[in-house]
Amino acid sequence: MNKIPVFDFLAQYKGLQTEIQAAMEGVLESGQLILGPQGKRFETAFSEYLGAIWARLVSTAVPMPWR
Repeated sequence: MNKIPVFDFLAQYKGLQTEIQAAMEGVLESGQLILGPQGKRFETAFSEYLGAIWARLVSTAVPMPWR
């Protein structure tokens, strides 16, 4: 039986760390954590990637009762 390799999240992150941190910093510094310009760019890029007319970011709207 073939083993399925374990996904190495840390290795993936390390390769993209600078890019991820810069993107996160941009979102935080903009003050628009929900549907800001970065969200719109993601929607556009994701819809193009999917070959869809549009894509929308949505919240799960699930409350966190344990907090």
